[in-house]
Amino acid sequence: EIIIPILKFARMADGRALVAVFSFLALLTANISSQSPQFHQQRVGGAQGMRRVVQGRGTRHARLLSRHRPMPSGAKGKVAISSAVEALERSSVQLNTHSDPRLEKFSIAPMMDYTDRHFRFLLRMITRRAWLYTEMVTAEAIIHGNVDRHLRYHDSIEHPVVLQLGGSNPDSLSKAVGIAKPYNYDVINLNCGCPSQKVSGKGCFGAALMRDRELTRKLCAGMIESAEGTPVTVKCRIGTDNNDSYEELCQFIECLASAGVRHFIIHARIAVLDKNFSPKQNREIPPLRYDYVHRLVKDYPDYTFVLNGGVKTYEEIEEALTHGVAGVMVGREILAQPWYWGDVDRRLFASPNPGLSRREILETYSSYAKEEMKNDPKLGHGTILKPVQNLFVGERGVRKYKQTLSEMGARKAPVDEILKTAVGHIADEDLD
Repeated sequence: EIIIPILKFARMADGRALVAVFSFLALLTANISSQSPQFHQQRVGGAQGMRRVVQGRGTRHARLLSRHRPMPSGAKGKVAISSAVEALERSSVQLNTHSDPRLEKFSIAPMMDYTDRHFRFLLRMITRRAWLYTEMVTAEAIIHGNVDRHLRYHDSIEHPVVLQLGGSNPDSLSKAVGIAKPYNYDVINLNCGCPSQKVSGKGCFGAALMRDRELTRKLCAGMIESAEGTPVTVKCRIGTDNNDSYEELCQFIECLASAGVRHFIIHARIAVLDKNFSPKQNREIPPLRYDYVHRLVKDYPDYTFVLNGGVKTYEEIEEALTHGVAGVMVGREILAQPWYWGDVDRRLFASPNPGLSRREILETYSSYAKEEMKNDPKLGHGTILKPVQNLFVGERGVRKYKQTLSEMGARKAPVDEILKTAVGHIADEDLD
């Protein structure tokens, strides 16, 4: 009742009046935040932009993103708002999204070299309700590397978005969480499931942490303290090698729960660490044990569990949900056929789908990619074009479409020209 008239006035106001209006809104919403311990996000769409209020977080003050005042380049935790991002904001479904991991009904798994902010930008045109995860970022990379390059994201459109961290040093992980805190991720997740030799071998983290419950408990305790109210969750396997009994999994869950973890994403396979398996082999050879996850749901009703591993269709997701899991996480199938998942919002959340055609998605992504490459000279063609590689899987002309992306990308042609040429190989009925 207070905000809407002010926003209508702001639309007509000059620069000085806008500054006063935004200052008043910040004070007003900060005061509201201090009076409620609950998380709440509210979007005000249309030409007035998008307002996202989060209550109960010490550093999460209200912010108003408006077409009148674009975020300056380099702003912490956010990518400068481009015309492509604005277009996506204006088409956003208006809804309340709570940063509560118990609502993680459908999520897209963290995948190295894939779930970067460019792929997440594409995904937000396909689904507004799916929980998105970053690639795993190591604590040391955040402490010693380019923080903004590792942590910045499209704040106005990506939520709910989860930062996944990797590491085995309690002090480093705690420090990394503190550095990441101002970026306002909805949730921070600890990787206890990656079986890669680089991670679980030399790095001694990822799935290797399941062999040392007490160390992992210390990691989680330090992260929770530094997170200052931002939920901390864990993604793990059901065990490793010979440590694969249900009883050992329960001991791991209980140990982390004693540190304050209440939400677990369980890849329902063991991680084979002693046989030099590749990550691909570890995704395919160990048998799936969904029954372990189903038992966890029954035995630990105070905690929530998301099932991961082997799920490829809506029907499989719907069947999994009948066993009481809080949600389902899908990984490689998203990469293989992203367009297939365009019905997630309607089918799993009873919300309207974004409703964009693939032509509209590529037009928006083309504008976005052009601006990203302009702002970041180090950004390669392969990185910016990878998210749209499989957008037309199974359609006529897809081979020439992908060949065009590859060949023109190798020649470093302007990215908008590449996409315009590539899409010419796709039939209108598949684009619209």
